[in-house]
Amino acid sequence: GQGQAALVEGAGRGEKSPGMLKQMPVHGGGKQDMQERSLPMSSSTSAMATRDGVGEALDAAAPTAVADYGAQSFWDDFYREEAQPFEWYHGYGMLRGLIRRYVAEDDVVLQLGCGNSRMGEDMALDGYTNVTCLDFSSVLISQMQEKYAASDLGEVLRYLQMDLRDLSARNTGRGVSDASVDAAIDKATFDSLLCQSNGRREARRALQEVNRVLKEDGALIVISHLSPDQALPLLTPSDMVEDEDFLPWDVEAHSVAKPTEDPSTLPDLFDPRNNYYIYACLKDPDLVAEKQRFLDRQKRLEEAKRAQKVSVHARGRHPDSGGSSSTTTTTSSLEPQQ
Repeated sequence: GQGQAALVEGAGRGEKSPGMLKQMPVHGGGKQDMQERSLPMSSSTSAMATRDGVGEALDAAAPTAVADYGAQSFWDDFYREEAQPFEWYHGYGMLRGLIRRYVAEDDVVLQLGCGNSRMGEDMALDGYTNVTCLDFSSVLISQMQEKYAASDLGEVLRYLQMDLRDLSARNTGRGVSDASVDAAIDKATFDSLLCQSNGRREARRALQEVNRVLKEDGALIVISHLSPDQALPLLTPSDMVEDEDFLPWDVEAHSVAKPTEDPSTLPDLFDPRNNYYIYACLKDPDLVAEKQRFLDRQKRLEEAKRAQKVSVHARGRHPDSGGSSSTTTTTSSLEPQQ
């Protein structure tokens, strides 16, 4: 059905991975080379409020209010102090299988809220040929552009300052065109937006903007703290194309174990606190077409209403001295006959 999470086998969009389940737990395999961190979540999101795995640098810069995780000024200050790369949740190595399942090497890819993660670099080194990393922190983007200025990856890896809630050219002079992106990847950015007091509204705004730039068969990959019962109402807010919040995609849900201190220890994967979740939001061209037909009908109705108003207004005007109108004729016919 529309907007439902599929927990069955399937091939995805990228490389085929036979036998891989949509709800397949993956062992975290211990700590990775780069620190992996968990994002504190606002209680208003009903998400877990744990901070297990948060690194010392983030602890030192932690905001006084969780809502500050959605503020650009906080991240500008943070990256001035912490320029070393780090990964939220998991790095590309642990997510590679799922990403390659949905994202082909020649896809046009956006990494949303990239931070100084090596994810874009690792994807480029793994054969991806068109990766653009976006973040709203000007400090961070300047650092990353300088870092990769002389890199051999410059042909396939770019860093741009943009806010995923508005990917148009209004604010930056450069924008992302409608239906121009094959895949967008988010790792903790939507979770960060949800930390704001108006987080659900801001996240819905961002989802609509991502939907705008994705092609009719594009994919949004979201790596998140949120379990399916928390995430799906946000990712699929309505099944009705008539609703403003309708998103023309189906969602496949996966779970990935959090890293463990001891690589030989497997956490209880039935406890949602031990998992991260990956949501593949796969646009359905039929749903896209159905939504467009509805919008076209609405546009025709609005045009008809405007034309009707103009016609009524024109009939109600007094005619010029040298002309006549149906209004004049009707009025004359009602005059007393001599």
